[in-house]
Amino acid sequence: MKTIFCKQKILIFALGLAGASMLSGCKDKNEPQIVQPHDVVYEFGRDNFDAFSPSYNFIATLDSAEVTNVILQSDEKSWGYFGVSRIRFDIEQEILIFVKPEKMHKIKCRGTLYDVNINNQEDSAFLVNMGFKLENIVYEKQGTNQKQR
Repeated sequence: MKTIFCKQKILIFALGLAGASMLSGCKDKNEPQIVQPHDVVYEFGRDNFDAFSPSYNFIATLDSAEVTNVILQSDEKSWGYFGVSRIRFDIEQEILIFVKPEKMHKIKCRGTLYDVNINNQEDSAFLVNMGFKLENIVYEKQGTNQKQR
């Protein structure tokens, strides 16, 4: 009978030790969670710059140490043959105006701007260098439009 009692004591001790070791792995709820570096995507389009309002959310995203890149993603909808000068102006005045020079390296662009009018080569080069593709474009030359796909 003593042998059984001794084995039970050892079993209880072993179970207690195993339980304590499992519980020691639990995290404190108040302990800050570690966030891995990641990208944040803001989608926009011709009539859709709402993702950047209010601007302080966009600025906070850029200032965050956890954010590697802030990606300006085209919504892939038609620009209705807006000129690239107007598109560049809208991007600069609605988005880039809030970006500090030391944070510009975080801004990346992707997606396709459909149905655009290239009325200024410098502005189209700016958009392409930012990372956008231009598709279904119209070249404006000396008062005439030439459509190219």
